[in-house]
Amino acid sequence: MDQITSVQWEPTKLINKRIKSFLDDYRQNVALIGDDKEQISCIINDHIHTSKSKELIYIYIDASYIGENELLKNIACSLLAEYFHCEDNLDNLISIAQETLPVTVNFIKENLKTKNSITFLKLLELINKFINESSRKCVLIIEEFTELKKIFRNFHNDFSQFIIFQKKCMILVTSSDMNSAHKILSSELNLLFGNFEKIYLDEITLLDTYRYLKEYLESIKVSPMFISFFVDILGTNISYYRILPEYIKRLHTEDESASVITILKQAMLERESYFFQRFIHRIDSLKNKFKDY
Repeated sequence: MDQITSVQWEPTKLINKRIKSFLDDYRQNVALIGDDKEQISCIINDHIHTSKSKELIYIYIDASYIGENELLKNIACSLLAEYFHCEDNLDNLISIAQETLPVTVNFIKENLKTKNSITFLKLLELINKFINESSRKCVLIIEEFTELKKIFRNFHNDFSQFIIFQKKCMILVTSSDMNSAHKILSSELNLLFGNFEKIYLDEITLLDTYRYLKEYLESIKVSPMFISFFVDILGTNISYYRILPEYIKRLHTEDESASVITILKQAMLERESYFFQRFIHRIDSLKNKFKDY
């Protein structure tokens, strides 16, 4: 049910606008901040699947629960897979890229072999070498970027230098740790050249979700009350609006009262559905929390 639609949330539209400006040589870095990691990921996926520019190289990493070596491999894979339009394992990608991007490939090989710890500066140096060798602009997407300060000692200083001097790379960071993100972006990464525009997901309103759902369902005839009902129960959680509208499209009939019951039954009770799995996971968590040892 996790289908991508051309209908977009306001944060997605703003990211797309900044990407377009970057293509025209105006760079504005962006920070996407909210208290739900899943919602943030939905916005990133919406952009990547609906508006990703073929003129740019996208480097995607998730800093949650990952170490320095894995980050190096992730960045290397992103760069090479994007450049050659080829999804493959890193070893094969290195073989493919050896003749075309020898400087970048040799740097990757050297750092994969090293017994020394990988610094954040090394990861950024890899991106620099790729940009210099390929002459391609990049978009660096880092989900949960505040986690990097736990992995790398000089994260703030290294990152700020990269942002200031590497103008061919736009930065898009996300965080569900709102307090830490605000603190970092207001101090260590509060830069004169390369500052971050902050987008807060908690600013999404019920009116925004009503407009989104109405536009999403414009291909079928639904009443305003029907839309309002689902907006009322779904609230402003973006994750839900990527799932339930597909059930509505498939199961809606002229008898909207009956449709509501059918849609909710299917969405909640199908064992493979997102909602069923999410609630079962929640129940299991509560059971473990209150387990009598």
